[in-house]
Amino acid sequence: MENKEFDLFENINLTEENKKYFDEQKEVSRYIIKLIKRRIELKMSQRDLAEKTGIKQPMIARIESFDSVPRFDTLLKIVKALGLNIDFVK
Repeated sequence: MENKEFDLFENINLTEENKKYFDEQKEVSRYIIKLIKRRIELKMSQRDLAEKTGIKQPMIARIESFDSVPRFDTLLKIVKALGLNIDFVK
């Protein structure tokens, strides 16, 4: 039996606009998860990351709990503090 990833869109009736919104949110969530994993790999607490970036710890917590999508400048601070970079692809 083939192991196919479950596709929510195949199982519920969404408008194209809703599908696009959920796809974008899924992509944002993937990036936030990568940032969380990297912070944990570095054995950094949210407080440590806040101190290193100048971003308040409650904001870090809101980003990591998917309650807030960071502005680009905030994202760059976090990415740099974690020793990562952002690459743009055509």
